Amino acid sequence: DFVKWRRECSYKPRLCDAGKFTILGTQFSNDFVAMMRDYAKNNIYARPGDGERKIFVETITKDETAMTAIVHGCVYDTVVLYMDGGIYDDKVASSLSSWTMQWQDGSWRWINYQIHKKVYFDNLCDS
Repeated sequence: DFVKWRRECSYKPRLCDAGKFTILGTQFSNDFVAMMRDYAKNNIYARPGDGERKIFVETITKDETAMTAIVHGCVYDTVVLYMDGGIYDDKVASSLSSWTMQWQDGSWRWINYQIHKKVYFDNLCDS
């Protein structure tokens, strides 16, 4: 569900409901909302079928006391972003990343994202 939600946000930034998978009011949520607002304002979007964002989970560490989990993994991103119908960004990127999730209201919510290493035109996820 999370990956689908994030993909749909890139297709239609104006309709992105950040409260569906983030905790509103957190720095991460505020930054994500600002990015989607900028995308919508500048007519930046992705199109279905023009690239994909693959996420490979390597480890998950849970802290049951804090009701959080840190997911370590790799992202391989070939999504093409458009601006007013022309190509805005078609770089292939991959990154070693971690996502911090918090359990709230019966589901895991995204509260932080950290990129540890990012490269362009190569796939870190293959190694």
